[in-house]
Amino acid sequence: MATDLEIIKQLEKRIGKELKQLELDEIITSIDNGYAVDPHGNITGLHLDKNELTEIPAEILQLKNLQVLSLSFNQLTSIPGEIGKLGNLQKLYLHSNRLTSIPGEIGNLGNLQELYLYTNRLTSIPGEIGKLGNLQVLYFRYCIWVVIN
Repeated sequence: MATDLEIIKQLEKRIGKELKQLELDEIITSIDNGYAVDPHGNITGLHLDKNELTEIPAEILQLKNLQVLSLSFNQLTSIPGEIGKLGNLQKLYLHSNRLTSIPGEIGNLGNLQELYLYTNRLTSIPGEIGKLGNLQVLYFRYCIWVVIN
């Protein structure tokens, strides 16, 4: 019987060109370097909730067509600045992690409509968040104390 990790690695070979949504909740603890989450470039929604991720894998930050990214209920402590390269992102769920800050590059997500940051260890959010002209939902309650820089 294959382990969960072996099954997930087999996805790279089996993901069809029509796959748009990929949900891997409560399954993984990390994504190995070199694993292609989206070999055909069609994924628009990726849900990796309730795993034990401590960082956002670089491969995810290459998904240019991504519109929804959910990384809630993990162990993330930081968000890389490369998050700002996901220009098609509309919904970003980062709640219930261990984040202490958000990079200023978040302001580059011009299509972002919803940003969920609640239940983290945030003490501030960058002023660049004011550049998000399409933002309709910004939710950051249950953080330590939030100041907009």
